[in-house]
Formats: sequence, C-alpha cells, structure tokens
Amino acid sequence: MPNRPTKTQRLSDLSKLEIEEATQASGQPAYRSGQVWQWMSQKGIFDVSEMRNVPKALREFLGDRYALPPLKIAHQSIAKDGTQKVLFKLGDGKLIESVLIPAEKRTTICLSSQVGCAVGCHFCASGIDGGKRNLSSGEMFEVFMYMRNQAKANDRSITNLVIMGMGEPMFNLEQVIVALDRINSEDGPNLGARRITISTVGIAHGVKRFTASKRAYNLAFSLHAPNDQLRRKIVPLESAMTVEEIRQAALDHLKETGREVTFEYVMLKGVNDSPREARELRKLMKHTQASVNLIPYNPVPELNYQRPTDEAIDTFTEILEESGVKVSVRRRKGADIDAACGQLALKKNRE
Repeated sequence: MPNRPTKTQRLSDLSKLEIEEATQASGQPAYRSGQVWQWMSQKGIFDVSEMRNVPKALREFLGDRYALPPLKIAHQSIAKDGTQKVLFKLGDGKLIESVLIPAEKRTTICLSSQVGCAVGCHFCASGIDGGKRNLSSGEMFEVFMYMRNQAKANDRSITNLVIMGMGEPMFNLEQVIVALDRINSEDGPNLGARRITISTVGIAHGVKRFTASKRAYNLAFSLHAPNDQLRRKIVPLESAMTVEEIRQAALDHLKETGREVTFEYVMLKGVNDSPREARELRKLMKHTQASVNLIPYNPVPELNYQRPTDEAIDTFTEILEESGVKVSVRRRKGADIDAACGQLALKKNRE
C-alpha cells in the first residue's frame, strides 16, 4: 500500500494514475478510479460525498486521506457588463481571485497562478501585498471548473483561458503546466491549447523551459515599455528579462514552436503613452514577428496612475499600424467591480 498522504494534499492535485493507485489501495476495482476522475475533471465536483456512483467504502477511503472540501466562495461580484469576479478562500485561509469575462461569442476565464504577486509592477494592484505562495495544480483546476460551471449556468461555453490573474506563472510553471494539460485533455474539459494563453513579465528560466516543452499554449510577454530604462520604472523586478532578451525569446519561441507571441503593453498616462514611445516600440517590432496588445490602464485607488486619453490611445495605435504592426486594443471589462486587468487585489482580505 502506498505511503499515507497528508490531509493537506488535495484530491484534485492527484493525477489520473495516482487516483488509480489510490483506488487499487482501497481494494476497489480499477474502473472506479475513472468515475472519480470523471466527477472532478468533467463535472467539477471535488467533494466525494457528491459522487453518487462511487461506493461508500472508496469515498471514505479517499476522505480519510485527502483534503476533499471544494474551495470556499468568499465573495462574488457581477459587473454591469456581465463580467463576474469570484474571491476564493483556500484551505489555508488565503484568498485568490478569478474573473469570468463574457464578450459576444467569446467567454474567457482569467486564472491566477499564485496568491499575491512578488513582481511588483508599479501599476498593478495584485502585487500590493506581495507574493504569498504558489497555487497547486489542483487549486487552479478547481477554480477553472467552478468558473466554467458558472458560465454553463448562464448558457455560455468557455472559449478562452488566460493565465493573467494574480501572480507570475513562470515562478510556478510546473504546477501551471499540470493544470493546463488537464484543462486541455480529452478526458477533461478539452479546451483547445490555442485558446489558452500564459502571460509573463519575462522570467528567463521559465520562458526557456516553456519554449523547450513545445506546448501549443500561447505565450504573452508583459512588455509595457520599448526600452529598459522606462521598463525598470514600471516593472522593477531585477530578474525580469530585458527588452532585447524578450525580443530574442519571442523569435526563439516562434522558431521552436511555430507560434507567435504577443507583447502586452499597459498604457499609462504621461508615462509610456506618447508618440515617442510608440515610434520606439514600432522600431522594436520591425525586427520581431509578434503582435501588440494595448491595454489602457484601469485605475487602482491605491496607485498614482491614470488612464490615457482616447486621443493618445488612437495616436499610439495609428503609429504602430502605419508600419504594419499587428495591434489590438483591449476592451475594458469589469472595471466597476475591480475585475479589469491590473485590478485584482483582494480588497476583502485587506478590509
């Protein structure tokens, strides 16, 4: 019989093989493990007491060995535009947030990879309280399934997943990949790999490992500035890659995987939104096969930054488009409930 696990290990953290081994150890036939896996990976049920076709003996065996209760919902908010933000309470009492974003034919889940964030981007609320810990693959998967079921209750299907919530995914890459592979799997939610995006400020060892894995998930770099001097004022993390290193990593990723990356650029009024920065970014993009996603800043009361004017956004966009750069401007969603990009900050935890 395998070593008895600690009760701190969640059932949702187990792989399909590990569930099979646990089922075998309980004396139950192998097919029972498939039932447990189906409840979790297809229906989003993580409490064995609700797994109706699973024998009581197996439910008790699993319940005696693993932390079973689903994540608790601490708070939910729904914006005027239909965006939904959910505050989850983890088993150790820590809090994370996730956002469900409906937009015409698309429905996107924004998923966190850590409790808090250690990067400390000066414009982002997620790093105000610093980084606390990594999320496990099971915790991320439970959040995804809850948000997916919320969408389903409103007759919507998840079309996209972005790892752009709280935390830096490359600091927790192993668990992020395990969670995404499960979300992508045919015997799970089966969300297409090309509908999944991982966003990073540029952590070299993580980016290299991700590229080397040759997975088809999209890669996005949080660039925010066309030069290192300005970028260090916005993204102060010393270990973050330089602009040139990010550009080279984008080319390497394209060569290894055949997938173009996206450069995310949060526009801050009077900081990085002038025609000068636009022309400098245009020059950078001339030698990089990638696209640019402009994100007009979403205000955070604790931070002294402002949203650019519509004229500044239009001018910046036009300068890039004039030279053939592929540009998109992110629509503002969920701002009235602090669910827009850069606003996830766990207010409930600080009140």
